[in-house]
Amino acid sequence: MKIDEMEMDVIFKKINKSDIILKNGSEQFVSLKYDSTNWSAPAVVCKRNFDFNYCLTKIAEKIGIPCVENKLLTKALFDETHEWYCISDKYYMSVSKIYQTLKCRGLWKPINDDNFFDRLRKNSNYQICYTEIRLLKRAIRKYLKSFNDCVNTDTDDVIEKFKQELYDLSKNNNLIYRISSQPDLGTEEINLDFFLEEYNITFWQIIFISQKERKIYIGTRAFIKAFEFSESKKALGLIKTITGTICKEIKRDAILYQKEFDINVKIYDIVQNSLPVMLEENYMKTGIEYGFLSDTTAITFYLSHKSSDTTHPQRMHEIVITYKEFMRDPTAFKNFIAAPHKKYKWNFWCHERVYKKERLDEKFKQEEKE
Repeated sequence: MKIDEMEMDVIFKKINKSDIILKNGSEQFVSLKYDSTNWSAPAVVCKRNFDFNYCLTKIAEKIGIPCVENKLLTKALFDETHEWYCISDKYYMSVSKIYQTLKCRGLWKPINDDNFFDRLRKNSNYQICYTEIRLLKRAIRKYLKSFNDCVNTDTDDVIEKFKQELYDLSKNNNLIYRISSQPDLGTEEINLDFFLEEYNITFWQIIFISQKERKIYIGTRAFIKAFEFSESKKALGLIKTITGTICKEIKRDAILYQKEFDINVKIYDIVQNSLPVMLEENYMKTGIEYGFLSDTTAITFYLSHKSSDTTHPQRMHEIVITYKEFMRDPTAFKNFIAAPHKKYKWNFWCHERVYKKERLDEKFKQEEKE
């Protein structure tokens, strides 16, 4: 069974939301998600049944989602459970044992079961992954827009050409190059990894060349793309574009983020305790209502000043600032929230948004009700 790029993108997004993947060889896979605060049991997020499963499970492993071989359980869940439905009680014990085994091996942690530094590492990695996805998508759009279609007439040497070209690319850009063959699937798998040793971060590309389908699949943390053998020149150019983006822009931002997000519990507590007081004092002086949410990398604020002008829809300001940037000059931030305005800085920015009262603190929602 073949899939188009749109369906591939949907599958990829579902995999990214999963905790684990159960597989039945290369025939079937079922991805699961467990959120004990909202669900009574793990739920099936995605299930697929086609030849491309091998590629998808390899990409899932790259993303950090453990894949477990269990043929009978995978087939049963595949046949009996719809996507986004919780698993039946009769499978709960078998699935919970798999979760427990992965937890003991440090491959899975329940939601809200992390200490501060676990959360900090997870949130920092999320920020870096989000930036990687954003930059890669921008790079691919720019590349595909500027690429002049050039159909290859000779497609017999695609595999050997890719092996040599990607080997040379890895040498020139300090990439880790690994290749493996899957004769039963008729595929060649090439991995290109870029490792930031100081921060233990890996950026990767995985390329599957299918002789049987005469297709080239390119997988990253941001997307999966498929090309015909006749588009091999286009596919090769995309891989080089991705490599350049990783080695320059994404590497630069990852290092910058790691330094900015390197905080401790003391800094976290100071900011978490100072901000509510500062926002409340600002409300008492200016009448600017507030709401905020945070993780361990940055804080997001929503500020709204009630207006008597009913001719224009009410607006609110959305502000994002890192903990370190706040600590550098709390007084400047205090002055800023008294008169919020547009600001553009990667670790402290402010935009105007459509007013949504649900973003405000609960006390202001109550005031409106009264």
